[in-house]
Parts: sequence; structure tokens; C-alpha cells
Amino acid sequence: MNCGTNPFITSFEYLSNELIYEIFDYLDFYDVHKSFLNLNIRFYNLINSSTFPIKINLSSISRLMFQLYYKHIIIPYQNRITLLQLSNHFIADLFSVQYNNMIQLRTLILRNIESKFLNNILTDLVCLPSLSSLVIKPIDTLSNVNDLYRQIFRLPVLKYCNVTFNEAILSEPLPFATDKEVSPIEICLINHDCRIDQLNAFLSYVPQLRRVSCHILSKLSNHQIPLRSIELKNLTHLSLTMKDLTFDQIKLLIEKLFNYLQVFYITTNYSLSYSNINQWERMILPYLLNLRIFHVKLLSDQPKYLFWFDRQWYFEAFSHSFYSIQSIKYHWLHEELFPATNINNYYSVNHISIHNEIEMIRNLIYFPNVTKLTIFPYSNRTYHSVSTILDRIIPLIQLTELVINYPKFCIGKLVELLYYSPNIRTLILHSISFNKITSQLIQQSQTLETVSKKNRITNITIAESCTWEHMKLFRNLCSQLQQVTIGTSRFFFGSIMDIVQFLFHDHNHNTRHLSSLCFTNTDPFICRRLSSEYASTYVSVKSIEKNLYVWW
Repeated sequence: MNCGTNPFITSFEYLSNELIYEIFDYLDFYDVHKSFLNLNIRFYNLINSSTFPIKINLSSISRLMFQLYYKHIIIPYQNRITLLQLSNHFIADLFSVQYNNMIQLRTLILRNIESKFLNNILTDLVCLPSLSSLVIKPIDTLSNVNDLYRQIFRLPVLKYCNVTFNEAILSEPLPFATDKEVSPIEICLINHDCRIDQLNAFLSYVPQLRRVSCHILSKLSNHQIPLRSIELKNLTHLSLTMKDLTFDQIKLLIEKLFNYLQVFYITTNYSLSYSNINQWERMILPYLLNLRIFHVKLLSDQPKYLFWFDRQWYFEAFSHSFYSIQSIKYHWLHEELFPATNINNYYSVNHISIHNEIEMIRNLIYFPNVTKLTIFPYSNRTYHSVSTILDRIIPLIQLTELVINYPKFCIGKLVELLYYSPNIRTLILHSISFNKITSQLIQQSQTLETVSKKNRITNITIAESCTWEHMKLFRNLCSQLQQVTIGTSRFFFGSIMDIVQFLFHDHNHNTRHLSSLCFTNTDPFICRRLSSEYASTYVSVKSIEKNLYVWW
């Protein structure tokens, strides 16, 4: 930029190093490297400075771009990487860099990779002096999670751990930790089912724990032993998603493990045992002396009988919804709004789910901070459009995720919703209804052209089988599309081949970002057929637990 004679205009290169680094933080390092490295000596030194942290996110990347990224960024700069996110089903196969060379790595996020790679990765991580945050979500089912947990507990400076495991059969509990086996983890999110005895043993490894979230089952192991008391003085925040736990089991957990709680979140199915006010008081008063927030989500149609309604310890009262003495993040709109609803806390709601009669929500309170909308089958007996009604309760322009669990949702209504919701990134559909005439009319309309130019959708999931005609419509509708997931059936082979052939031979400008396909519930034969026809240096095909993945 030429500064000319105006003293208030300055060139980008005249900015301070600190400000330039802040700007770089909003850009992908590959783009920074490509655009600025050879601009002049100052930018060359800035980019190559050891004080400039490198953050790499390989979640949505084409195969060709990954090869360039790997050669020009990851290998030469591996000792300066501070954040690495791998969220691609194929990258772990191609990623040969030793993790123990990433001596500045602080955050590692591993999603959608096969579990067979985890043992070697975790072994490498033990040597890292700065790794404080770890997220793991493998794409496949594990036979036993205990070995992985043992490796995680060995990481010397880990503070944050977020794991999502799908275990085929719940394993026996870990042995209780010795003094030499404890981990420095302070925040842990366990996003998979575990039994009470498994949780008991797990907590023995994390004495510094401050916050924990887990899914807990009532069932016990074959060799159940009594719960062992563990004093976790730092543990102040607990979130439990419970399945069929009795009140006595909840009380036992509190007595033995969670005496110092200040914030307690529960999500569970309804039980008559939860409606007794006296037993809750007998648990809270002697064992939860520091409790400030008690937040309960009950999957129930009988909220009026719960004791916190008598005490006015609630935020709202919807069927199948939350009951809380604190603000919430999710709201379920379902037929009847109870008169006790506190409207002052709707600012905290970021997810709305709509069921049944859509007209009844017209005059409800406005939810100003919603970013996710889920729509189930509904009836609309007015002449108002869906978008008009929804815009009265939520800011459609703020939505980043739209989930439509409505079979055969009208394509015209979808286009209309997207017209008023241009910032959606993720679109999840049950199925779409349109015929050839409707499709032609929509694709010729000015509305579709406007939506195509404005919307920011990068990920689409269609739960029910779709054809290449559907895919052509979404190609025209979504100009930023990167990933597509399609539900299939055993009769869907021809459609899979048609869709792949259409996309691989399609030179439309709107598919320039598309690099990943997933077909769920497919036959291994289809994978072999696709591999024989399309697998090459530039196309990868893989089958993982009945799901077929294509990457190019």
C-alpha cells in the first residue's frame, strides 16, 4: 500500500512485528509461508524466527494440498509446530514424521484416524516436554481402552485430555494407580460409556483433576469390588451423563468421590427415585457443602413432580428438556411452555430444537445467541413460511449448523432457509424431496444463484440414499463444499458409482474445494470396485467398519 501524503495511512510492512504475528495467527501457515516468505528480508526473518509458533490444521485438505503441505511446511518446520490437528481418515497413513521431533508441540488433536496408529503415536508423545492438551477421537471401534489410557497417563505435562472411544466390549477396570503412576491431568472429558468401577479406578490416576465429564453406566463388572474413596480436593466441576443409575448409586458416587463439588451437571433418563425431595436434601446438605450450581437435564415427560419445582430451583420446564438453577446452552421447543419459565436466561441458549406444531413458537421469547438449529417433523397450519416464523425467535443469519431430521424435506423450503442463513457451515439432512420439474425450476431461479454465492456450507451429510441428481443440485447450491457424507443401502451400488463418476468428471467451479466423500453402510465389494477404477497417486479409497471413504 502506498502511504502517499496521508499520515494516517501506513504500509503493512511498517506494522510492528507483534501486530504482524497477530495477523498471521488468523491465516493458515501454508498461505503465510507462500505469500510472505520471499517478500523481503524482514518477512523472511519473521517467518523463520523460532519465536513464531506454527499452528497446523489438516482437517479439511485435499490430497494434493497435503503433499505440498507435508513437503514444504511439516518436514522443514516440525520442531516449531505448537498445534497440530489431524482430522482426516487417510493422513495417518502418509504422516511419517516422528512426533517426538515436535519439541514445541503443545496441542495435539487426532480425530477420524484409525485406532491402530494410536499406540505408536502415544509412545512418541511421552518425550515431548510441552504437550499440555490432547484430543483423541478414533474413527473405529476399540477392543480395549485400558492400554491407551495407560499411555495417556504417562504424558509428563498433560493438563487437558478429551477422549472419545467406541469400545466393542467394556473392559475390566484399570488397576488402582500407585504413587508413581499418577498423571498431571486437570481437565478430562471422557466421551464414552464407562462403569462406576471403571471411573473409580480412572480417578485414582488423576489426583490434580479440577473438571471432569463422563458417561457412566449402572452396570457392574463381573468381579465388582466396593468403591474405594478418593479425595479429589481440586475437583470442583463435574458433568455426568448417566444411564439407569439408581439414586443410591448417585449418592455413593458423591460420598466416595465428589465431596468438593461447586458445579454439578447431570443428564439422565427420568426415574421416580429422583422425585423424592428428602433424599436429595440428605445427599446435598452433608456431602456437597460447596455446591453453587446444580444443573439437571432429565429425559422425562413428568417434570412437575420434581422437587426443584417446589423449591423454584429451575430455569425452564419443557417436555424432554432442562431443569436448572443456572443458565443453559440448549433448548427443546415441544408443544407446551410451562408458566414458570424464566426468560432472563435465554441469552445463554445456543442450540434450538423444534418439534411438532411450528406455528406455536411464533410468539415465544427471542433467543439472540443461537448458532445451531435442529428441525424435526412438524405441522405448519398457517400461510407463514418456515423462515418467517423461525426468524421471530432466532437470528437465522447467526446459524452455523442446521440439522433437518425431517424425512423428504422440501427442497424449496431448504433453499429458502439457506437464503436467510448464509453463515451455515454444516448441513445435516435426513432426506430431500424434489422431482425433475421442481429441480429444474429451482436451479433456474434467482434465489438459488444468490444462495450459491452467499452461503458458506463446507460439510453436508445426507442420512438417506441420494442420487447423482441430488448431488448435482447440492453442487450448484454450495460453492464452498469440501466434504460430503451420504447414507447408503445394499441396493445403492449404482448410485455410488454414478455420484463418484459425476464428481470426478465434473469441472464445475463449485466443486473446486471438494476433496472428501463418505458413503456409510457399504459393502466391501464397492470399495474394491472403486479402488480398481479410481485409486491412484492422487485418489485414495478406504473402507473402515462398513463406511467407504474417498479422498483426492
